[in-house]
Amino acid sequence: MKEQDPTVAIFCANLQRMRALACQLALAREIRNAFVHDYPDRHPKKAAAYNAAWRFSDYLLEVAENLEAYSRRHHGKALCD
Repeated sequence: MKEQDPTVAIFCANLQRMRALACQLALAREIRNAFVHDYPDRHPKKAAAYNAAWRFSDYLLEVAENLEAYSRRHHGKALCD
């Protein structure tokens, strides 16, 4: 069996992390949009967003912490700096 190039393994690991971040961002964005857009006929959607935010609050905080760590690691500064 041929040995795998270490740079390929690192690339694949980074790609998997980026895909996980993309999924986390999609959920956070969906919840955020339901909070900030106030359409009078969409109260059920807003209520669902509040319920989702409550259910996923631990997860959403973890996403925020992961994004903060990623920003500091790769850009040398916090997201809001």
